[in-house]
Amino acid sequence: MSKFNQRQIIRKRLKKLSKFEKDIYSDIIAQKLYDLIEVYNPEIVMSYMALEDEVNLEKLHFLLKRKGVTLCFPVVENDVINAYASDKFVEGSFNILEPKEGITIKKENIDIIVVPCVGFDENRNRLGHGKGYYDKYLQDYQGKKFLVAFEVQKLDKIEIAQNDIKMNRIITEKKDY
Repeated sequence: MSKFNQRQIIRKRLKKLSKFEKDIYSDIIAQKLYDLIEVYNPEIVMSYMALEDEVNLEKLHFLLKRKGVTLCFPVVENDVINAYASDKFVEGSFNILEPKEGITIKKENIDIIVVPCVGFDENRNRLGHGKGYYDKYLQDYQGKKFLVAFEVQKLDKIEIAQNDIKMNRIITEKKDY
């Protein structure tokens, strides 16, 4: 099955989740992810600001900031991801909240990257939105890559390409992969 068809299947599943379910599951995932991240005692974590059908990580951001972890967020500039630390956000490309007037964070200084997705499989393969930004960014990244998703985003098998990057862990509200 093509990646396009896989994305369509997952988007239909996500539409069946209520906002309430997404909020509850997001909080469960954020807490599980925080507990996992704590084990690594990172100084810098790159996360993301969620779109409507993605896991909302506001609770994770709050917990990490309270612990003194520097948070940075991706911004796509000239078809590549750059990471910035900031407390101010504006709506940017693809209607995603992006850091405004932030401090540039070098990839090699990031301890953990939390990655969003459209879908995943239990072999820790990720199906993104199709632009390849994260795969390019993660190509030479040496730190931990944690993917977060709702369990309904799981497929039996994601069709992978040579440049697709496997995740270290995948956390859903029901299970860790």
